[in-house]
Amino acid sequence: MEIADHFGLYQSGIRKHLLRLAEFGYIDFEMHSARGIRVLASADHLVGDVRIDQLPLVGRIAAGTPLTAAENIEEWVQVNPELFRPRATHLFRVSGRSMLNLGVLDGDIVAIHEDPDATSGIVAAAVPDKKTDDLLLTLKRCKRKGGQVHLLSENDDQASYSPQIYEAGEVQVLGRYVGLIRPEHRR
Repeated sequence: MEIADHFGLYQSGIRKHLLRLAEFGYIDFEMHSARGIRVLASADHLVGDVRIDQLPLVGRIAAGTPLTAAENIEEWVQVNPELFRPRATHLFRVSGRSMLNLGVLDGDIVAIHEDPDATSGIVAAAVPDKKTDDLLLTLKRCKRKGGQVHLLSENDDQASYSPQIYEAGEVQVLGRYVGLIRPEHRR
């Protein structure tokens, strides 16, 4: 709870990160102990010179057809923490053109704020098919209607980028889109 409060994140997201660190053998949980997290490897060994002004660039996110994203961090990107509101927790490289009308281009880096309970109508990173263990990330406008989630593109070519409709249990919203970084070579 203290970690989540400090970074302005959800406890469930922090829990997932801690479990992943334990899975890789970087930390261990001390049973029956408040704040019972024990570091098993030095901080330098874990991530090098990571600072509070860095965000993980985690694979790719589709702005088009869902695309399998890497589960491991490609690199750490230095970002001013005040750049995005709410504060970004992850970065993803865009692949596709379905969000063109929003100004999101193929090759851009989008900032996502972890928010699994994002409200209807926002642009979000979503996993639209949980039949595999891979993350099939896509960036779309999410609209909740009844028991369904509609993932909508922001491109005038609706023949190529038609709405994707799923039952609520078939799609997981990872977080809300809070902005983008356009790489220097794309400006």
